[in-house]
Amino acid sequence: MLDDASQDTVSNGDVPLLSCQDLVLGYPTPSGWKEVVHRVSFSIRKGETVALVGESGSGKSTIAKALVKLIPVRGGSVRFGGEEVAALGTSAFRPFRKKIQLVFQDPWHALNPRLTAGQLLAEPLLLHAGGLRGPALSSSIDNLLESVRLSPDLRRRYPSQLSGGQRQRLLLARALAVEPELLVCDEPVSALDVSIQAQLLELLGELKRSRALTLLFISHDLAVVQQVADQVLVLQDGKAVEWKSSRELFRNPEHPYTRTLLEACPVW
Repeated sequence: MLDDASQDTVSNGDVPLLSCQDLVLGYPTPSGWKEVVHRVSFSIRKGETVALVGESGSGKSTIAKALVKLIPVRGGSVRFGGEEVAALGTSAFRPFRKKIQLVFQDPWHALNPRLTAGQLLAEPLLLHAGGLRGPALSSSIDNLLESVRLSPDLRRRYPSQLSGGQRQRLLLARALAVEPELLVCDEPVSALDVSIQAQLLELLGELKRSRALTLLFISHDLAVVQQVADQVLVLQDGKAVEWKSSRELFRNPEHPYTRTLLEACPVW
């Protein structure tokens, strides 16, 4: 039933920005291969926000890592803009690395503590826009900071000198530095206070509109998902169990696991 539903996202003839079909992912272990994502299919149209939801261990973050080549795809297909990217090596995938950026949950582990905010933003700018130097580079860094509502004065601070919300915004600015088409947001607000969560979600909405971004939003918080998602894919133990528009999912959940998630975290 779910595979038929996932095909509905492309039934109008549009080529999705991202399409995953029968995705199989896992990790090597001392006793052999451990499969953690089992033949999951979904797609995202340009400009959409698709949410992956489920409990810890359901495979959400594993999918996020696979999309940016942090782990290999064991089976199935991943297409970006109609091009197959699952089997591409590091060099061949490099043009797509600009287009797909991952915003990690934990800035502490994602940001080099030895670099200032300005240096952290300069890295992707120099790597992907190598012609930037001097005043042009400095101006681009300031613009990135301002785009995520951070003062350019913070460019000389280290991550340890920033608040949790500021570090998460810096991580977001770093992802935006290469002007991606797709942002994969892996639990980007889960570690933040409720008021800071609301500010960051509002910022994501503004950036999505102003930069024509497409979002894959990963969360276990259904209240957050209800605010941001156009489509929702529910994962249980690495398997896709329900795929619906956000409005329909919250109004009429069909799978028992989805109903259990909603009952555990009321959103109405």
